[in-house]
Amino acid sequence: MRWRIYIWEEADYVRAYALADAVQQGQWIKPGWRWPAEGAGVKFPTFMKSIVRATPPPFPAGLAKCDRATVCRWEEAEY
Repeated sequence: MRWRIYIWEEADYVRAYALADAVQQGQWIKPGWRWPAEGAGVKFPTFMKSIVRATPPPFPAGLAKCDRATVCRWEEAEY
């Protein structure tokens, strides 16, 4: 598999983008299981470390794409 990682230092964090060839089912799914959405352009969520804050970060990535229930969970978890 070919891959590249791009890293930018921001004001108080590091932004990283990872680009790679498509992952084949056999590389992540258990033998005997199947993924019905194969080839449908399905994207998996990105998981981040939760950092409890008094106020939200300045530009939370993806917040504009979230529904109200998701935003509420994020706010209740202290951003």
